[in-house]
Amino acid sequence: RYAEVKQIESKDERNFFKNGKYVQFVLQCRILSKNITIVGPETLGIGGKIAIDTNLSNDVIEWVVNAQDKDLMDFSDPNATIVCTGLMIRVTDNHPGLLPESQWWYSGHICNNKACCCLGIDLSELMQQRNNGVKCNFIYE
Repeated sequence: RYAEVKQIESKDERNFFKNGKYVQFVLQCRILSKNITIVGPETLGIGGKIAIDTNLSNDVIEWVVNAQDKDLMDFSDPNATIVCTGLMIRVTDNHPGLLPESQWWYSGHICNNKACCCLGIDLSELMQQRNNGVKCNFIYE
C-alpha cells in the first residue's frame, strides 16, 4: 500500500498493459545517507505483526529526507537529494491485495479513504474476493 493501486479503465490502457486490470508504479530512488534526517517505523499500524518487506525491518522503513529548501525534487539532477534510478511497474489480472506478498496489508490500517488508502477498489469488495479465495496473477512485473 505504499504505492497507490490504479484500476486500468480504458481500452487503450488495457491494450498497453497487456489486458491487465490493475497497475502500480513505484519510483526506485537513490538517497545519500547524509540527507536522511529521520529513520522511523512504518505508520500503517502493522507494528511487529508481520514484515512489510523481508529485506527491511518495519522499524526503519520510513525515512524523512532533507529537501535542502527545494519545493520540487528534480529527479534527473545527479546532485539532487533524491535521484530517481528506475521505475518499477506491476500489472495484475486482479487486485494486488489478493497477492500472497500483499497479505501484510490486512494487519494494519486499511480503509476506503483515498487520502490514506488508495486501494483502487471498494474495501468490502476486496475483502469479499479475499474471503472467497480469489487469486491474483502478475501480467507484467
